[in-house]
Amino acid sequence: MAKVQPKKGNVLVNYVESSYVELRKVSWPTRNQAVKITFLVLGFMIVMALAIGVLDFVFGLGHRALLDLGPTVAPIVTEEGAPARNTVNIGDATATTEDGGTVSVEPGSIDATPVDPSADASLN
Repeated sequence: MAKVQPKKGNVLVNYVESSYVELRKVSWPTRNQAVKITFLVLGFMIVMALAIGVLDFVFGLGHRALLDLGPTVAPIVTEEGAPARNTVNIGDATATTEDGGTVSVEPGSIDATPVDPSADASLN
């Protein structure tokens, strides 16, 4: 079998020339075939987009149903009847330390309202 010797000269020019030769060998579709294939691809894309949209909707419903099965937290209500903002509720909690001891937290509420530094001179 004979070895194929590459042409001498500029590599870029050789690449463009060989690409042009290969493109001349391609069997191009007619205009009518190209239009039919284009509409076939567009139709397939629309069908797949609808299928993915339906699956996304169904899985979203399932995800929401699973989240609704979990525990819910009731809102904190202030004396005025409006939900409290910027507060953290701490319920009864007990934790075990590495050395076997226990730590418990008493129920309470922490107000997380930002403090105005200009109102308190001790913060400066």
